Amino acid sequence: MIVLWIVDPGQAEHESDAQQEESTRIHLATSIEEVEQLVLHERCEAVFIVSSQSQAPQQERIAPLNDLAPVYLFLNADKHTLFIVKLFLYYLASVDGADLAHLSPEHAALHNDDVDWQKSLQYIRDNLDNNELSLEDVARQNYVSKWHFSKVFKKKFGITFRDYLIEERIALAKKLLLTNESVTSVCYEVGYGDLTHFGRIFQKRVGMPPSRYKKKYWNPQALERRRG
Repeated sequence: MIVLWIVDPGQAEHESDAQQEESTRIHLATSIEEVEQLVLHERCEAVFIVSSQSQAPQQERIAPLNDLAPVYLFLNADKHTLFIVKLFLYYLASVDGADLAHLSPEHAALHNDDVDWQKSLQYIRDNLDNNELSLEDVARQNYVSKWHFSKVFKKKFGITFRDYLIEERIALAKKLLLTNESVTSVCYEVGYGDLTHFGRIFQKRVGMPPSRYKKKYWNPQALERRRG
């Protein structure tokens, strides 16, 4: 069974007609509660959520559903998008034996290379100075939801996106601390807006505060010789 939840009632014209069109394989849910019940108690192959909003509705309730069935989000959707999604779903429903497991975001990302890892990692490196850089920003580069990207990222690299981001920032900070840059300047250049927070993270990862690291390893004479 495929669950389709059209979040904004005004999106769907002739809703009663749509209900009549519902096939035995597609269930048109009307609320997050109904989606949860169907996923938890029925044999649900996938959940499609269409919303005209820019953010996913009921995020804290949708995320856990990914462990039970793949969830596809269509945000900023207009009536044309809704029509295309419904057309696609009714086509799937008409095909005997169509297996949605192979359409799951995890399967696509891990087996069909839908996630461009080189592009994603480069995007992270290019934006380390942005203290608002988020998992959602990087996921958007691959046109997948942040929940799916988080899962495949952990499977791909063995650590969470947050830990990876911290490792990259600390690695860059260590390099910058061996230059004429001040600790405060380095703090901002690696995306931390608070010097105390930066110092605490650096201490935890490196074993000493950034000021001591700079004092211990920075050699301005050696730097001048290299320049010469």
